Amino acid sequence: MKRAWVNGFATVVAITFWMRAGDAEALTTTTGCAQVDSCTLQELTLGASMTVNHTLFANWSVSDASANQVVLSDIRVFPLDDQTARPGLRYLASPGALQSLGFDEVDLDVAYAVSMFGGSQRIAGASLLVSDVDFAVGNVGGLVKVSTDLLANNGIDVLGELDVLALPAAPPPLPEQLAFAGAASIIVQTNVLITGDDQGDEVTLGSFTQRVSEIPEPGSLAILGLALTAIWNIGRRPIHRRPA
Repeated sequence: MKRAWVNGFATVVAITFWMRAGDAEALTTTTGCAQVDSCTLQELTLGASMTVNHTLFANWSVSDASANQVVLSDIRVFPLDDQTARPGLRYLASPGALQSLGFDEVDLDVAYAVSMFGGSQRIAGASLLVSDVDFAVGNVGGLVKVSTDLLANNGIDVLGELDVLALPAAPPPLPEQLAFAGAASIIVQTNVLITGDDQGDEVTLGSFTQRVSEIPEPGSLAILGLALTAIWNIGRRPIHRRPA
C-alpha cells in the first residue's frame, strides 16, 4: 500500500512539473504595429508581424468577398502568450465589424505563415475556438462558420482542416483540434462566413482564437523523463517484511 501511494504521488509530481513547463508564460512582440500588445488586421496585411516566444506569425494576406467590405482596421489580433507550447492568436472585432444584416454575407479569407526560429521541426498541431457569437432576438436563422486549412510551407500539401459552426438555439460550438507530423513552418488559411436566413436577421462574430501546438522543448521532456525514472526506481526497491 505504501509503495502504491509513493508511486502515485511521484506520478502526479512528474506530470505537474511537465505540464507547468509547457504552460509557462511566453514572450510576445509585435513589429510594424502601432500598439505593442496587438496589431490590426490592416497592419498585418501591410507587412507587420508578431512573435510568441520562438514562433513567428508573418506574411499576412486577406481576400474579401463580403457583400459589404470588412474594415480591416476594426479587427485586432492579439498574440497569445499564456501557453508556451500552444502559442496562438485571438481575433477581436469591434462592434459590427464582423456582422451580417439580412442576406448580406461576410465572406473573409485570412492567410498567414507560422514558422519556428532556427527551423526546428516542432509545429505539430493546431486548434480553433469560436467564443463570441450573437444571433439577434427574432432571427429566422443564420450561421457563423470559421474554417481553417493547415498547409505545408509549399502551399499545396494539406496537413489538416478545422471547422467550427455556430447556429441559433444551439449549444456553444466546441473547439476543434488536430495533430500532424512535425514541421518547421506551415501556412494557415482561414475563412470566416457569416450570414442570415431572412431579411431581418442579424448575426455577429465577436472573437475567435487560433493556436498551433508545438513538440515540447527538450528541457521539459527531460524533466518528465527524470521523474518517471525516479518512479521506476522506487517501484524496483524490494519490500522488507518483518518476520512473523
